[in-house]
Order: sequence, then structure tokens, then C-alpha cells
Amino acid sequence: NTGRSTRVVKQLLPAALHAPLGQLRRYVAADAVQRRLLRLRLRRHMFFGLAKRYTPALVVDWPEGRFIVNTWDEEVGRKTFRDGPYDADILELVIQRLNELQPGLTVAGHDVLEVGANVGTTTIPLINRFGAARVLAFEPAPHNRRLLAATVAANGLEDRVQLRGMALSDRIATEAMVMNPGNSGDYRILVDEDGQPPAAFGAGGEDRWQTVNVEVTTLDRLIDEGDISLERVRLAWIDTQGHEPYVLAGAQRLLASNIPLFIEYWPYGLDQAGGLGSLERLLAEHYDVFCEPDNGSLRSTRELPSFAAHRGDFRWWTNIILLRQEWLEA
Repeated sequence: NTGRSTRVVKQLLPAALHAPLGQLRRYVAADAVQRRLLRLRLRRHMFFGLAKRYTPALVVDWPEGRFIVNTWDEEVGRKTFRDGPYDADILELVIQRLNELQPGLTVAGHDVLEVGANVGTTTIPLINRFGAARVLAFEPAPHNRRLLAATVAANGLEDRVQLRGMALSDRIATEAMVMNPGNSGDYRILVDEDGQPPAAFGAGGEDRWQTVNVEVTTLDRLIDEGDISLERVRLAWIDTQGHEPYVLAGAQRLLASNIPLFIEYWPYGLDQAGGLGSLERLLAEHYDVFCEPDNGSLRSTRELPSFAAHRGDFRWWTNIILLRQEWLEA
């Protein structure tokens, strides 16, 4: 039994070799073209592991642009270096689904609001591949923001990325953010609906992570002060590791607009932040339908609670696109 043999071998090997083992299995089953690609991926995977001994960061060029990644980052960094910009495949699916639902739709020449921009792996493709005029990028984590700024500069896009070093929420404050030591894409603001830290951490081991204080404000305040305009925004992209309900609660003008919304929907993180139920209520109140990017079937937002069965599994998440009926009929 191949599956059982693989599990036995994985138990005997260090965790760092599990991914190369999977690559080897795919290599054996691949054709000549696929094997060349897999060899490149395997070399990059091994090089990334060695590089962390000598350098804190690596630069990698892909068709979408140039990216600078941390060598300690086993998720966003390694996968961007090995496979291409992290989540760029999701971005492509989102644009494709929106175009199917409204033929001719494009972000080219328009702005995109990106909340949780990380190190720019969707920021840069939004401009270089899909032609966005500007990305209004929010990234509060200091070292993510520095790499994002460096990546923007490396692509010569300083005039097309409006970078804000703050988090969006439902309040104006300074809040604690926990930082996953091996994944720059898994940083979380630790407040619940009452502005208090969660009562307990869970299966993700968050109680052992370092924290950093970040500035928090609301999108509505920035709009009121004239710093942000939604007039030219064609898509809102929000990935904040469970803080999405608070971001949206402070973004009433976005909720009232006809702008398609993309979010990561992670029941565990949402539940830990005390916002799973409030997010579902907000989305059902302001949006009519949703779909997953890899499945174009439209479903009523009132079906979102069906995902709550996964609330205790920190490994389960999905992405969803949320739309209003008037957008579909425009």
C-alpha cells in the first residue's frame, strides 16, 4: 500500500524532508516536462533550507515580478521562493470568477483595497499582471511592512502602491498582535468583541508566540479624513487571520458599496477572536451571495454558518467572494 508506506517513511524522516518526499513521489509519476519543473522546485526547496544559515532574506524573480522573502518563513517565504508568489493562484481564480459573473470586469485601471498585504505576493501581481492602477495596501507587522516596501521598490511601483503601516479594525487604538514564528502570513490581533484578549489560546500554539503592538484604526475614519477613497476601488481583498469581522465593522462605507469582497474564511481564527457569529451576521446583512474561487457555484450568504462545523480545526479554511445582487445585475 503506497499511502501506508509513505506514512511509515514520513514517521522515520525529519519533518523538513516531508515536502521533498512528496516531490519525489510526484516526480516518479510525472512526464518529462513535469519532471523538469519538479526538479526546479526541489532544488529551490533545498536551497531555501540552506540559505537561512547564511542570509535573512532572498530575492526571487517570477513572471509576476521580483519578491524579497524571509528565509525563516516556512510558509509564505519558502512557497514564494519555490513555487511562485504566494496566493497569486487564488488571485487569478478570483479575477476569473468575477469575470465569469460579470463579463468584461477587470481591475485594470482601477484601485484595489488590500488589507493584510503581508510581503506583497498579491500586491505586486495585482499591478504587474492584472493592471491595477493602485493598490491601497495595509500591513501593520513591522518586518512584513519593511519587506513589502522593499519589494515595491524593487519593482519600481512606489507611485502605484499606497502603503499604510497600520491595521484596520472597528476602533482607534494600539493593540497586541501575535506573530507565528514560522509563517509571516499568520499574525493575529488579540482582541475580541469587547476589546479584550481571547480567554484562551488553542491548538495553534499561539501562547508561545511573540507579540508586537500595532496601530489600529478604522477604514471609515480614513475615508472621513480624506485619506482613502472607495470611488475607484474595484475589489476589496481582506485576509487578517480572524480579525475580518472587526475590519468590516469599521468599514460601513465599504459594506454599503457595490464593491466585490474577497476574504479568507477561517472558522478557528474567527471563533478564537470571538467574531465568527458577528462576521456571519454582517455578511448576511450586506451581501446576498458568495462563492469559493475554485467553485463558481453561487450560494446564499445565509448558508455561511454551515462552515461552523470546522470551528475547532485550525487547519481548515477556505476563501470566499461576496457579492450583492445589484452587482450581479449591473
